[in-house]
Amino acid sequence: PDYTGALQSNQTVRLTDLRRHVQVVEQEPLLFHTSIDANVRYANPAATEAEVGRLVRALLENARRQGDHILDRLKTEQPRLRSVGDVRGKGLMCGIEIVRDRESKAPDGKAAKRIITRAWKRGLLAITAGESTLRIAPPLVITRALVDRALDILIDSIHDEESGKPL
Repeated sequence: PDYTGALQSNQTVRLTDLRRHVQVVEQEPLLFHTSIDANVRYANPAATEAEVGRLVRALLENARRQGDHILDRLKTEQPRLRSVGDVRGKGLMCGIEIVRDRESKAPDGKAAKRIITRAWKRGLLAITAGESTLRIAPPLVITRALVDRALDILIDSIHDEESGKPL
């Protein structure tokens, strides 16, 4: 959808207009920064501050909830994933350390890269951090359904790597 004319730079914005526009922005997260940033200075400052504050609180709460869910799922799955040496994180920034074996906890960067490739072939874009840590850093607006879908892909990719399935 094209929202380019939703708020004009020379128009006075009522709180209800901003809420309507913010709801559109929440549906199209890529527009969030541009839309709010471009229009904050033209809106009623008190109304804008309240609305932006509400959005920031909602995003932070979503990051906390989804991040806790990610860590809970990964820690629940960790005993069944022999190449996962550690799961850690805060909020939506999480890491899964890939190791050769749990006893030595020697990093396995090659396996981490193959897991990333397996996940990519299934539609999940992920990256590594450091030598052998899978980095999870989804957008602040991610939903529980997308978190679960991404974790399913990632966990299946780790299982496939451990079982030696060909790429």
